[in-house]
Amino acid sequence: AAGFWGFSVIFTVHFMVPLALTILPQPKNTKNENQGIRDALGSITSKTVARFNGALTVLIATVAFSAAGLYYVKDVQMGESEPGSPILNRDHDYNLGTKAINDLFPGSEELHVLARTAEKGGIKRPEVMAAIEKFQAHMLSDPELGGTKAIPGVVRVVNRLLHNDDPRWAQLPDNEAEVGGLMFAYQVSSPIPGALKEFVTPDENEANMVFYYKDHKASTINRIVALAEEGKRIAEAEVPGLTIELGGGIIGVTAAANQALHTDHMIIIPAVMIMAFTLVMVYYRSVHAGWLMIMPMLFATLMTYAYMGAFGIGISVNTVPVIAVGVGVGIDYAVYFMDRIREEMHVVKNIKQAVINAVASTGYAVSFTAATLIAGVVLWIFMSDLRFQSDAAVLLSFMLIVNAIAAMLIVPAWCVVFKPRFVMGEVRQEKAQAADLKLAKAA
Repeated sequence: AAGFWGFSVIFTVHFMVPLALTILPQPKNTKNENQGIRDALGSITSKTVARFNGALTVLIATVAFSAAGLYYVKDVQMGESEPGSPILNRDHDYNLGTKAINDLFPGSEELHVLARTAEKGGIKRPEVMAAIEKFQAHMLSDPELGGTKAIPGVVRVVNRLLHNDDPRWAQLPDNEAEVGGLMFAYQVSSPIPGALKEFVTPDENEANMVFYYKDHKASTINRIVALAEEGKRIAEAEVPGLTIELGGGIIGVTAAANQALHTDHMIIIPAVMIMAFTLVMVYYRSVHAGWLMIMPMLFATLMTYAYMGAFGIGISVNTVPVIAVGVGVGIDYAVYFMDRIREEMHVVKNIKQAVINAVASTGYAVSFTAATLIAGVVLWIFMSDLRFQSDAAVLLSFMLIVNAIAAMLIVPAWCVVFKPRFVMGEVRQEKAQAADLKLAKAA
């Protein structure tokens, strides 16, 4: 949807807007009632980023904020940062009920782990039963695990019941036939048809282990997966032909989603930056232009992650689209300012005045655009009953504000301090020609 929106802008801006201006009658009153705002922007710029010291201060502040942002970026988690549903408010009945269940019972979040053998009936092998039980014990070393169930526990209970409920018989038999007999006894004595199906498959070559947890936070899932992978290596090394596979349930699905998000995130965000850099570099035929365009976007993205880390917002399937939209908006503002500065340089031949004129004109347009976009989402912060919508609105508003401020300050400041060749090209050429002419006359 976001891609279609971005693609549609090409037609609406380049074709529909000029067409509408052509068809609509020419306005009778062309007086600019907002000149005061533009004059104010120009006046502020002339005293800040248009001056070398002011521009240098802006760039130093950018580096300082980036360094401070890195401190909070390390706290950003790949997944949910709070228990319960992130879509609903913390005081919603569902989240309150989930907390009550987790306080009173083993846990509402399940992880399913599959134990598989190569041959049919392999689960009945005593060494396989022992390996499954050992895997369960390994997982129980996590203090957050509320409980677990698997076929070895069933076999132990049935064995005890068949021996007058003597606790000394709550053990696993040492041969496959006895294990199979106990499993059969459980199945035929149960009033529920197919009672063993939740533990083993009909071919008895696959067994299901269930683990109950209190939440599916990113920290919990990372710890669970690391522990399960370690237990998997131990079990498979000790029993030939046994494989342990992760994992189903809400924990397993969320873990898989988090891993996919991490992989995609580490690829997509750098790819977006590289693509933006390449396109701008090719269009303006300048590596410096490409760097100048992505610099505000890098800063805004870094500040966004710092904000997420500071306020405990994780990178999830809910927040990734918001981040993607915010990153896409950032490059627009930077292009507007840089291109306007180049145009003004052709006219005024002075970088300071070019920056003042650019911020006074384009800065007004960018401010209005950012305010319009923010107004479209800010109401969700106060009016939405869904926590996801309000959090997304806050995050998107923050990104839009930071993108606009970064483009309005960093691009002009960089141009004033470093005077890029692609911005100063004609002026430098004219100065060089004038110097050559002066030398020729002196000779």
